[in-house]
Amino acid sequence: KEETPESPGITVEEKNMSLVNKFTGSKCPPCGGWGWTMFEELITYGGNNACNLGTYSQNYVAQNYITKAATQMDSLFGAYKNSSGWPTFAVNGASKLDRPGGLVNTGSEKQKCKDAIDAHKNAPCMVNSGYEVSYDASKTNVTIKTRAKFFKDMSGEYYLAAYMVEDKVI
Repeated sequence: KEETPESPGITVEEKNMSLVNKFTGSKCPPCGGWGWTMFEELITYGGNNACNLGTYSQNYVAQNYITKAATQMDSLFGAYKNSSGWPTFAVNGASKLDRPGGLVNTGSEKQKCKDAIDAHKNAPCMVNSGYEVSYDASKTNVTIKTRAKFFKDMSGEYYLAAYMVEDKVI
């Protein structure tokens, strides 16, 4: 555990954590049907090795909850590229689509997600971050302090973003 004056007490584990993203919509029957079931299975499968997000990007089935961050992720991760509908799934910034002829191969897409979670879990940890959350007395303001640690030499520019995730929303 390494501490700096800016981040006392924030521990950074040498551990990989996958980001599993379900791009979904509030006007999308499959998103709440097979998509919800598949996402629950991936949440269970990933366990403590994955962070799971259900996001609403600017698309034709996401009437509510649309965020700029989700729309950017949708574009960067290729969530709708070569897809024939929603929901779509991405792991670690890469879509896991298998939609031959416009049909969804849910078994294949789920397995692609699991394989990506496993590969990332078993890969050498390059960098990770830790965080500390605190609230004011009224619990209306939150402060998030973060710390990143590189475990291997890397070149380039890297950015850290903190997102608050609301749990138990159905």
